[in-house]
Amino acid sequence: MWRIWCTRLAVGALIAAVTLPTALALTQSLRVAPAAGAQLTSGELAQNGSFEAGASPWQPGNNTGFGVYANGQISPSDAAYAGTHYAAMNTSSPGGGLYEDIGGLSIAPGDTFCGSAQVRDQLQETGAQGSFVVWLVGGSSNEAGADVFSNLGNGPNWTAVSSCVTATRPHSQVRIQFYPTPGTPTLDVDAVETANVSGSAPNPNCTPN
Repeated sequence: MWRIWCTRLAVGALIAAVTLPTALALTQSLRVAPAAGAQLTSGELAQNGSFEAGASPWQPGNNTGFGVYANGQISPSDAAYAGTHYAAMNTSSPGGGLYEDIGGLSIAPGDTFCGSAQVRDQLQETGAQGSFVVWLVGGSSNEAGADVFSNLGNGPNWTAVSSCVTATRPHSQVRIQFYPTPGTPTLDVDAVETANVSGSAPNPNCTPN
């Protein structure tokens, strides 16, 4: 059963820290408003979140280096968080990174969507940082929740990131997006999950269940 996770930073800090593409302007309503209640309503939405099937349907942003690697491919001891593959990216431009769009949804005001992933620095590098954002798009304006991350581990030391957003207006699509900070070392990503958790119980530890 999924639970609602909380973002790590205050709303103002998130708005200041997240680099956003022109096409998806962030509103001022970064929010997590969980309601007490019942079961996961829509199930897992992210496709190929473990990258076991390669890159599709994930898309790189502008000026983004992106690849999917198998265990041991770039170093004998290198391994995914789970399974046998993970994604890696870096960018030279604001708004670059990696995203997946999930369309055909009927998102109503009050619906809460959460996402999580595992991230790390690649190999022995240090300094990868950026933002993990769950967008609600379509409708009159977009809404989003973000988790800004830095000080990551490497090797087997993955870091969990997670964020939620509660709709205040109707939407038709969820976008999961990673924004690595331009010019920072390669960011590895694995185990991406996203779901409609409306009515699930809150989790104060900011971690997926």
